[in-house]
Amino acid sequence: MEEINIYIETTSKGPRIQMGAYLYLVERKNSEGEPETEGGFCYQMGSENKMVLIALVRALERVEEPASLRVFTRCGYVLHSLQNHRPVQWFKNEWKNAKGKPVHNAELWERVLQAMDLHIYTATDQEHSYREWMQLEMEKKIKEKRNAVQ
Repeated sequence: MEEINIYIETTSKGPRIQMGAYLYLVERKNSEGEPETEGGFCYQMGSENKMVLIALVRALERVEEPASLRVFTRCGYVLHSLQNHRPVQWFKNEWKNAKGKPVHNAELWERVLQAMDLHIYTATDQEHSYREWMQLEMEKKIKEKRNAVQ
């Protein structure tokens, strides 16, 4: 089973809806064993949680065969939800949380759950070698978008 790392970074922090960006990378080894990456960027309104979920869905769309995935994110809500398999529990409870309230971003969580079905996964907030580059790349792309509007 192929081992794939998914790295997700955002400029937004916390549950507040704000203008922000996300960048994700999907890293896999090529036939020579060297890492290759592909990814995506978006600048939009949303909370950190929503942006990380959208990035995760987009990253998972790039993984077509069953794989062993390691998801890197600093978003505590998404991280702990994945680590504790909460999406499975929410699905069984018709997208209601333990208190019986609707789960925020249920449609995105459902897409994550469906996309993860093929895979074995772990989620971590561990430091990684792409983090600084991803943050700089987001800043650069945001600046380009703002300059294009002016």
